[in-house]
Amino acid sequence: MLKSCMHILKPLFVTLVALVLASCQPSTPLLSTPELDQSELATLVMGTLQAMQSTDEATQPSATVAPDILPQSLYFLSERSGDTQVWRVGRDGLNLEQMSGGNQAVLDFDVNPSSGAVVTISDTRMRYLDNTGEVINTWKVEEKDLVEGLPAFGRQFSNPRISPDGRWLAYALNGVRLMDLESGESLLVLQNEWQPSASGQLIPQRLFFPESWSPDGSKLLVSVAYQEEGGLAFLNLENQELVELQASTIICCQATWDSGSDAIYVASPYLGLLDSGLWQYSAENGAETILIPSSGEDATVNLVGWPYSELGKLRFFYTQTAGIPEGDSPLFMMEARLTDADNPQALRGDAFQIAEVLWADDGELAVILPILQGESGPLVVAFADGRPIEVLIDDAWNLRWGP
Repeated sequence: MLKSCMHILKPLFVTLVALVLASCQPSTPLLSTPELDQSELATLVMGTLQAMQSTDEATQPSATVAPDILPQSLYFLSERSGDTQVWRVGRDGLNLEQMSGGNQAVLDFDVNPSSGAVVTISDTRMRYLDNTGEVINTWKVEEKDLVEGLPAFGRQFSNPRISPDGRWLAYALNGVRLMDLESGESLLVLQNEWQPSASGQLIPQRLFFPESWSPDGSKLLVSVAYQEEGGLAFLNLENQELVELQASTIICCQATWDSGSDAIYVASPYLGLLDSGLWQYSAENGAETILIPSSGEDATVNLVGWPYSELGKLRFFYTQTAGIPEGDSPLFMMEARLTDADNPQALRGDAFQIAEVLWADDGELAVILPILQGESGPLVVAFADGRPIEVLIDDAWNLRWGP
């Protein structure tokens, strides 16, 4: 499985998704817009990387002031220093800094949007680093926080998610916990549910993992893993109410909040054990609206991924295939009105086989981790106004914006 998926810890449910991804092979889109040939993209990537290497492996500042490519600094995981650590690239897309270190690989992380500080997770240890990489605080898994007989994955930190105001940290440890980053005090707000077996081992019934905060910080999107499937819910932090999304199918694979915090959008570019399409869910009661169905009346299939929503404007990556595709299809950057989501218009003429996408806050560009010749390639920046792509660094995944 691709590196970009390694940070997702959703036991049982993620296994289902992995089976779908493992069956993927390219398919042909029906859209009339021209597709950027993958060999052309690979050539462009190699040429850009060679130019970057002339600046001492792209780790030293450029001799001239380069124009900003990115709206904010970009944080990511990389093995460029040996094991997996957190790195940061500046807005110019060139200047690299290693943000974490030590003798343990980083499994997951998140960035404080107000300060650029970083929370990292390495197995049973969680650290809080300032924006220079200095350690502010360290936490270890305490036995008092655990239940006897928990399997290994229930005894580890995972899924750190810092609130938009930078004060609260949501993370998973036998459920969902909230920590005040100022005081270090934490509270268990959702506890995992287990059923003891005859042998005394605990069998998971419902496992909870934080996924993302609403932009206004009032709600927390949570993934819910059951024995044979999974779903999504949101926790209303004001009244501690957990509202499960009323999905008509297994919910997968990319979820995002509307900029106004009043809706959640879920997209799936995969079809097989899962349905493809685009769905909207109310952030009040979890009610579902199907925006783009999995298939049309003419037996075409709609593949939708990585949505972005603001003020009734939807952007996402999309293609349409004749019948069920045999695997991953190249996707186009598209735009649609919320009231007419199944009639999207192409923003660019190229298409990408995609492992990961990070949209800018204003939706005017997306940083893409593409799949080239079966492997994840260097990051590329695709602009919504159709400008040529910019190629960034290689060996990067699990993308986050910094200040």
